[in-house]
Amino acid sequence: MHFPLLPAVLLSACLLAQGAFAPHALAAGKESAPAAGKAEDSAALAKAMDLMPPAGITCPPNTTLRIPMAGKLVDAELGELTRAGVAYNGKDGAGRLAWPAIASALTAVDILKKAVDPKNPGHALWAARMLLNVKGGAPLAEAYFRQAGALDKSLDTPALREAVAEMAIADYNASKPAWAWPHLNQADAKEAIRLLDTHVRDNAKKAGLTFISDQSEHFVLYTDADLREARPWAGKLEKTYAGMCKIFQLDPRQTIWQGKCAVILCRNQASYGKWMAAIEPGNKMAAASAGLSVSNAAFEGSASIQFHLGDARTAQTEAILYHELAHAFTAQFHGTRPLISWANEGLAEYIATDGKGFESKIQESQQAIKRSGSMEDFFIARNINFKHYGAAFQVASLLLKKSPSGYGPFLKACTEGVEPEEALKTHCGMTIEQLTAAYGRMLTMTKLRSH
Repeated sequence: MHFPLLPAVLLSACLLAQGAFAPHALAAGKESAPAAGKAEDSAALAKAMDLMPPAGITCPPNTTLRIPMAGKLVDAELGELTRAGVAYNGKDGAGRLAWPAIASALTAVDILKKAVDPKNPGHALWAARMLLNVKGGAPLAEAYFRQAGALDKSLDTPALREAVAEMAIADYNASKPAWAWPHLNQADAKEAIRLLDTHVRDNAKKAGLTFISDQSEHFVLYTDADLREARPWAGKLEKTYAGMCKIFQLDPRQTIWQGKCAVILCRNQASYGKWMAAIEPGNKMAAASAGLSVSNAAFEGSASIQFHLGDARTAQTEAILYHELAHAFTAQFHGTRPLISWANEGLAEYIATDGKGFESKIQESQQAIKRSGSMEDFFIARNINFKHYGAAFQVASLLLKKSPSGYGPFLKACTEGVEPEEALKTHCGMTIEQLTAAYGRMLTMTKLRSH
């Protein structure tokens, strides 16, 4: 279960960390570059600024590509590529698609390939800069950085890459959709770490708890349990994180978080109740839960996972942890937009259990659906009924089996503004009616209605 507005923490730095700080603005006229340290780095940066096209790059005439527009994927003629986005002209009109609104880095590369001169190092640096505005675009940006360095060895410096990445932060915050989280530069990210660490420590003190902490590649673990008992959970989290990256077609070496995801591991229910009462006073549902994925309003764009070991260290604890990890992961894609409940909860249940120990929920869902002869409000509910969690697991499993590489892009396309029906058909090859019929066959029902 995912509660969207509880105070939370998210720690650690990354070049493109996100959080509730004032975004940078694009400079008018000639752009000012971030300062570089050494003389050779400053020279390389100055050269890069001269080589990068100040206005953008224009696609050749009659360049077309399938892009998300007006809630669906359509063929559009591409015009000028600028820092603000991609100008297009389709049958339903003209417009501009901002780089941060492109949920697939591969789509962004397809667009860039239409205009970027492969023999121009300035074009390569500019393309890398634009890809750093796209979720999951960092590994592909690295390829363009290497291309620029191969064309001009003086441009192959870590300091230059960091400077271009900082320019990308300003681009992103100037053109991002309203629903997306802002990005921070390195200095603001360090300040965010200090503030968030103070935040979690203050809440722990308020709860009467003493936390020790540890880090893995993608997670910061806080616990009042024995660290030797807590540390193995970091390995479980990392393994599950890699599985989520596979579904969303991301390189597991990169981080999707704004730094690292904070995990609060309490030693028992009583300790967990104190913690939840401290971060959300009066929320009895949160205090009585077994685990929660939390994003918050105080430090926007951050997420954390809270759970407790309980009196018995059982498989149920792992299932709760993985379910909440799935929610924290997908939350980074949809920002302030609501996700499709059935697809979101179905993925979380799939990651959590793969059906093991889930039989009672499945049976409850099947009985309810057979009684009504329909999926009721399953496909349109903002938050699906608990009796439908078993159906969500089975429907998600069906889609992941039929189209293992399509489920993640389907969810990401929905955050771009593509209508769920269109996104489902494009990435998973099924309409809602076809998906309903397929699920009906699983239940040996010949006439299952979609609503």
